[in-house]
Amino acid sequence: MSQDLPECIKKVIYPLQEEPGWWSHLVERRSEGAAPDDYLHIKQVAFGGASGWCAGFLLQKYGRVVATAVGGGLLLLQVARRSGYVTVDWSKLETDVNKVTPELHSLADVSREFVKENMVLASGFVGGFLLGLAA
Repeated sequence: MSQDLPECIKKVIYPLQEEPGWWSHLVERRSEGAAPDDYLHIKQVAFGGASGWCAGFLLQKYGRVVATAVGGGLLLLQVARRSGYVTVDWSKLETDVNKVTPELHSLADVSREFVKENMVLASGFVGGFLLGLAA
């Protein structure tokens, strides 16, 4: 059926089957003459830098608002607790915290291993994050 279609319609329906663009050597590896590993590092630094810049820029723009909202909420919760509107079951809170602590340690270990394995990506993220904060 696809052989019966005119060439101009095939290009609209099957855009992924066209010749790769100028960016293809940065975003994919080809079997014939594969790109060197340097391109992989360029992609990782670029992706890490772009995502870090976005995170830093958003933190710069909305960090004060979020910090004020969280701090104000904690302040109101403390006032409500002291006034007797809210009671805290400290033993239940302690058991819940003890349940979550091993999961947080495993999350920290996984994050540490990710950064070790993807040092190029992580360094790009940190650089982009600092640039985003400065923007």
